[in-house]
Amino acid sequence: MQNPMEIFREYLSDRGINASKQRNIILEQFIDLDRQLDVNDLYIAMHTRHLKVRYATIYSAMKLLVHSGIAREIHLGDGVTRYGRATEKGHH
Repeated sequence: MQNPMEIFREYLSDRGINASKQRNIILEQFIDLDRQLDVNDLYIAMHTRHLKVRYATIYSAMKLLVHSGIAREIHLGDGVTRYGRATEKGHH
């Protein structure tokens, strides 16, 4: 079974999208945090580790992660889109 980084690289390559360093860092952070989170959670985590990434870049990368099947969107009715691993079952 492929790991998330391999899946993401293949997904991007198949679509002619650049596998940028920032996209890879966002994927790594998403995997490392290993919990449901929103874009702000990722932004704070990355900036805490001195990784400078804009909100727009995180939003864009998360959309790609969802479309690649690595992440899934979670809507709890509060207007905030959260993301979890696509293999997660149910809500925490």
